[in-house]
Amino acid sequence: MNLKSIGDMMGITNANMLKTANRRRIFDLLHRSHSPMTKQEMAKKTGLTIASVGNILNHLEKARLVQEAGQALSNGGRKPTLYTLDTECHYVVGVSIAIREIIVLITNLKGEIKYQRKEFFSLEESPENVMDRILHYLEEVIHHPSFISKAMVGIGVSAPGPIDSDNGIILSPPHLPLWNNVPIVDVFQQFFQTKVELEKDSNCMLLGERHYGQAREVQHALYFMVDAGIGSSYIVNGELYRGATQLAGEIGFGSNSLYQRGNLSRKALNSILPIVEETKERIQQGAPTSLPKDLDTFEDFVEGYYEQDKLAQELVQLSIEEVSYAIADKVNFLNPELVIIGGRLITAIPEIKERVEQIVLDCVYPETAEAMTFITSTFKQEAEAIGATTLILKQVMR
Repeated sequence: MNLKSIGDMMGITNANMLKTANRRRIFDLLHRSHSPMTKQEMAKKTGLTIASVGNILNHLEKARLVQEAGQALSNGGRKPTLYTLDTECHYVVGVSIAIREIIVLITNLKGEIKYQRKEFFSLEESPENVMDRILHYLEEVIHHPSFISKAMVGIGVSAPGPIDSDNGIILSPPHLPLWNNVPIVDVFQQFFQTKVELEKDSNCMLLGERHYGQAREVQHALYFMVDAGIGSSYIVNGELYRGATQLAGEIGFGSNSLYQRGNLSRKALNSILPIVEETKERIQQGAPTSLPKDLDTFEDFVEGYYEQDKLAQELVQLSIEEVSYAIADKVNFLNPELVIIGGRLITAIPEIKERVEQIVLDCVYPETAEAMTFITSTFKQEAEAIGATTLILKQVMR
C-alpha cells in the first residue's frame, strides 16, 4: 500500500470519527436538555452549522433516537421545528448493589424510570447467588410486553468501591466481605450478550446528577455520599475524575483508621454502619436510651432519633460534625462551584443537610463559600441505579 492510499484511509477514518463525535454532541445536548430544542439552538450551543445539525438530526431520526416535538414560537417567518429524544424505542438497565440491597431499574433515554424492583440479600449469601438472582429478575422483565419490542442499549452496574472499572471487577468492598475480585461485567455480558459497564456507587450518584439532576451545567462539583459507608466523587473541568488507579474519593480509608496490616479499624461516626455499631456498644454499656436493647437496624435508630432519644440525638450530632469537617477539607482542596450531599443517612434525616452546610461554610474560605452552592441530591434510594444507566449512553452512538 502506498503513502497516498494510507493517507486516504486515514482521512476517511478521521472524517468518520468527526461525524460520530458531532452526532454524539447533538445527542448529548438533547439528552441533557430540560426541553425540546430547535436546529438553531443546537447550532448555537455546539458551534456547528444549521445544515450540519439538520443532517445529524436526519440520521438520528432514522435510528429512532430523535423525534420531532412540535414547533417553537416564530420571530417572523416559518415556525422552527422542535426536536427531542425518542423515548419509545430503546431502554437502558441500571443495577445498584449496596449493603444487603439490590435495586434494578429500567429507564428510557431521558432517564425516566419505567420499571423498578428492590430486593434484599444476606451478607452471608455468595456473590454468585446474588448475581444469579439479578440476572433472572432482568430476564423476566425484559421479556415483558412493555419491553420486548424495544432495544436494550446496555446495562450499567453500581457497586461499592474499590472497583476496577476497566476490567469490570468488584475488588474488595469493606462492607461486602465475600465480594472479592468478582468479575461482574463478564458474568452479565455473557448472559445477555450486551454492553455492560461498572462504576463505583458515589461516582454513579454524581453521574446521575450530571445527566438528570442539578449538576448538568457545572464544571466543578463535589458529591459527598453518607450511606452505609462514606464516599465522595468529583467533577473537574466538566469531567468525572477517577484518579490514577480509579480510587479517587475513597475517603473511608482514612490514615487514622488503619491497622498496621492495612485493614480498617475503628471508624469515625460518619456513616450508617458505624453509627449503628456505636449505638449497640453504648446500649450494652448501659447508656440511658429508649432505643431497643436488641437494636439491629438503622430504621430503628432513626425512629428513636425522631422520638427525641438522647443517645440517638447525640450520635447524629457527632456524625454531623465528622461529615462536615470531611466535606470542608474536600471543598478547600477542590474549590467546587457545587456541593451535593446524598445517601441514605441524608434521605432518612434530611435536616442534617442544613446543619452540615452551616459548619462547612464556617470552615472554608469566604470566597469559596460565596461561589459555592450546597444542595441535597435530586435522587433518593434509586440514585446509584439511575447513575449507572448513564454509563451506557455513550454506547448509543457507536
